[in-house]
Amino acid sequence: MFMVIGGIIITSIIGIFHYRRLPQAYKLILYQVLLALTCELLAKYLIIKHSSRYNNLWIFNIYLLGEFWLNGLAGRILINNKTIKKVVLFLLVALTILWSINIYMEGMVSFANWCFIAASIIQIAIYFVVLFDAALFKSQSIFVQPTFWLSISVLLFFGCDLPYFGLRNYLIGHKLNGIEHKLHTINTILSLIRYPLIAISFVLCSYSDNKRGVLKINGNVCK
Repeated sequence: MFMVIGGIIITSIIGIFHYRRLPQAYKLILYQVLLALTCELLAKYLIIKHSSRYNNLWIFNIYLLGEFWLNGLAGRILINNKTIKKVVLFLLVALTILWSINIYMEGMVSFANWCFIAASIIQIAIYFVVLFDAALFKSQSIFVQPTFWLSISVLLFFGCDLPYFGLRNYLIGHKLNGIEHKLHTINTILSLIRYPLIAISFVLCSYSDNKRGVLKINGNVCK
């Protein structure tokens, strides 16, 4: 847990340092990182203040709503196709309705698992489009494109986390909490991978912006 928080803090610092050079989509991603940091710290504080038995899942239900809107809107900006942009907006609204139903049916202290699964599938789809639309098949190497690293961070995290959350309800429902707790390590490992990749995308955004500035001064801006 503390390693994950440390990674998020470092990514937040890098994002804030490069904030002025970040395009709008990456600023939204930075807000998602800061939201993740706030929720993780608050959840940890409440556990320490009360007890290890304190139910802090309401925090992550709020985070879930904020995360898929920030990630979804960022992806929408990075997609060029107007029809897909409209579809993304429709899906975000539909997910919000699903989230509201999930919370109404199960309450804020029970994690909105099915909503998370739906949100994961949709975010995977969005960033597959982003990856192919904005990063691949370009003359520039994919490894210096911030969009590539951002897309990979989303695809790896949600793609690999999806099977665990697909089993989570079954394991808890059959009182296999020990197995569920061990499998939760997958989520921790994926978080340790996710945020450094986002940090790389922030740095590359800043580098690209600085390079464009130099080209503009020299009168060599590509159109």
